[in-house]
Order: sequence, then structure tokens, then C-alpha cells
Amino acid sequence: MSTTAPSLHAKWLMVTVSLALFCVQVDYFAVNLALPRMAVEFGCAVTDLQWVISIYMLTLGAFMVPAGRLADIFGRKRILMAGVGLFGLASLMCAMAPSIALLVAARGVQGLGAAMIFPASVSVITNAFPPAQSGRMIGVAYGIAGLGNAAGPLIGGLLTQTVGWRWIFALNIP
Repeated sequence: MSTTAPSLHAKWLMVTVSLALFCVQVDYFAVNLALPRMAVEFGCAVTDLQWVISIYMLTLGAFMVPAGRLADIFGRKRILMAGVGLFGLASLMCAMAPSIALLVAARGVQGLGAAMIFPASVSVITNAFPPAQSGRMIGVAYGIAGLGNAAGPLIGGLLTQTVGWRWIFALNIP
């Protein structure tokens, strides 16, 4: 087993990747609690907002494999950063959406950004750490993403009840 310490670059890469995965997971689980408030603001039934949730998972699932292939062709770090940028831009669009249709469209773009983040993150971590450490680092990154699953409802409920549901998306912009 190698005891080589990871470089500062590898550590920052790990923080960046873990944070991106955390945001992707928080976003999905936080939005569910905001649907009733969204329905009030948009003047519709909560069931009319099912696509706000569904389109995110649909685009995430449908484009994860093609995004992984793009990462192989154009570079893993480049696709990861493009995914993070697209996810952030789409989060801004969601936070500012004036209608359900635009919110759903922005959520689709968010799912596409998330689809770029997931496969590229594993490759980036694998390349940044020695083989003896990369498996553990992938586990740590996805463990942090799992914390996003648990924190999502708490964050979503807290933001929705205090500053408003749009802040669920605004939180992802930085």
C-alpha cells in the first residue's frame, strides 16, 4: 500500500468534485419540499409541477453515458468544469424562472449539467490520486454526495420556509 501524500492540486480537485456532487444531490432532494410553495406562486396545482422533478432525473439519466463518452473524447476535467458551469447557469435560470415552462426547461438543463458532472468526477478523481488511494477517494466523494441526499430535505424545507423556494436554486450558483 502506498503512503504517498496527495498533492495540493489533488486535494483541491477532491474538494471541488465533492462539492459539485453534493450540490447535485441536494438540489434534487430539496426541490420536492418546495413544490407546494411553487404551486402557490405560479397559481397551479402541485401535480402540475411534476415535471420540475421528473425532467431533472430524466435528463440526468439519459445523458450520463453520452456525457461520459464526451469526457473521454474532450477531456474529463473539461467536461466536469463544463458540467459545473452549466449546472450553475441553469440554477440561476431556475431561481429567476417567471413561469412553470421556463422552470421545467431550466431544470432539464440542470439535469444535463449534472449528467456531465457524475461520470467525469469519477475519472478526474481516479487520475488525480495514485491507484492505492483513488478507490477510497471516490468513496469519500460519493459519501459526501450521499450527505446531500440526507441534507436536501432539510435545506429545502429551511430555505422554502424562510427566504423562499428560489433560494434552493440560488444556493447552487456559486
